[in-house]
Amino acid sequence: MLERRTFLALAGSMAAGVSLSALGGCASAQDAGSPTKGSSNPVGTAPSQASLGPDSLFCSGLPTGRELWRIDARDMAVSATSIWAVSESTLLSVDAGGLTSAVCDFNGVQALRVTASDACVCVALDDGSLACVDAKTGQLLWTASVVDAAGSTQTAEVSDGSRPTWTAIPVIMDETAAYALFSSTAFEPSCWMGALALADGNIVWRQPLSYAAQMANGIVGSWRLAGDAILTTTGGGVVDAIDARTGANIGAVDAEGWVTGGITRRMDSGYLIQLADGTIVSFAFADGSFTHVSIHRLTDAAPTVSGVHYVRPIDLGDAIICRVPADVYEEASDGSAARMKMTLGIVDAESFDVLDRLDDMDPQRQPLLLEASDGTALYVAAGNLLHRVELEGTSFGAASSLGVSVLDSEGSMYPEPLWCESVPAMLMPVGTGAFAAIG
Repeated sequence: MLERRTFLALAGSMAAGVSLSALGGCASAQDAGSPTKGSSNPVGTAPSQASLGPDSLFCSGLPTGRELWRIDARDMAVSATSIWAVSESTLLSVDAGGLTSAVCDFNGVQALRVTASDACVCVALDDGSLACVDAKTGQLLWTASVVDAAGSTQTAEVSDGSRPTWTAIPVIMDETAAYALFSSTAFEPSCWMGALALADGNIVWRQPLSYAAQMANGIVGSWRLAGDAILTTTGGGVVDAIDARTGANIGAVDAEGWVTGGITRRMDSGYLIQLADGTIVSFAFADGSFTHVSIHRLTDAAPTVSGVHYVRPIDLGDAIICRVPADVYEEASDGSAARMKMTLGIVDAESFDVLDRLDDMDPQRQPLLLEASDGTALYVAAGNLLHRVELEGTSFGAASSLGVSVLDSEGSMYPEPLWCESVPAMLMPVGTGAFAAIG
């Protein structure tokens, strides 16, 4: 019997936000070396919804592909009580009907990522700083820089003469701190990671990372909290464990290959990553130590790794959804030997035998697995269109295109899709700077 982790989605009530003109904006986050206090910005409340789990999400009904609404947004986040988005230099609250209300403007500093809890909303900004907003009142609590300006040297000029910027992966939070990672090709060191106290924005710790770590951490989902540690993938297939309290490296696993997706939490409390050639690496981490490390090759061939394939495995209990060899070869343009293509498949969790595969469906970003009383389906962005694939035990059922364009021009930097029960719909990135609610 196929077991799945499920997450109960709770519907809630919705109240409107207020306009930016009523707020008067927020204090600038630019050049924020130390925490800067902001002014009060009342927001009100927004719908409740469940957080996206690593494997499957229980919902009231499976989406059929109807686009309910679309907003301009670079990233979106949900908590148990609110829906949030960032667009250009503004934090927005979003209601169940797709109506947006400006909550905080960062005075021209571009908002890159947003992460939310019931208590606060953290926004990563392109000057290498993090802003924290009270989720109930809309007050800007603080801004602080994760990047050490004094310890960074600009090594490249921007062609148009503008300010060089940083990129960021999604911020992660626990009860006391927010953890952020920024990278830039215009500075050396080119990557900074740090922890900021949620209470006041003071730096708990921060440190530079290598170029290899920067490249690997461009993958969405490439780091996650594991108790008092942060697990993060780095170049060369290394998984590092970092003490969340101090930033010290407390262990590592070398999988000897390039990681092409984030870290999946298994139902048995272990973890999974997948390498570019399809190899699956499983391991456990507890009490600051890696144990039970095993490497499982899906093929002896050399699959192609061209294109963007940042897909995190999905654990189903006794099976795993991941990228697998497609048993189809393609001729290399440089005249070298033909290489095996990759596609989406289901792998036995013990033997790692391929149980089923979807021909010609290599995901462009993380698939979303949804469960409802009317069945279980996988929603996959492939070939610039959104597809729905029925899941029947450890096999794929019927697959169909939903006709929704999900043109991907930013590749790995795209956020993962979310499920919002209060709409109810998938919140799906559908292009550069846009999200759509698909119900």
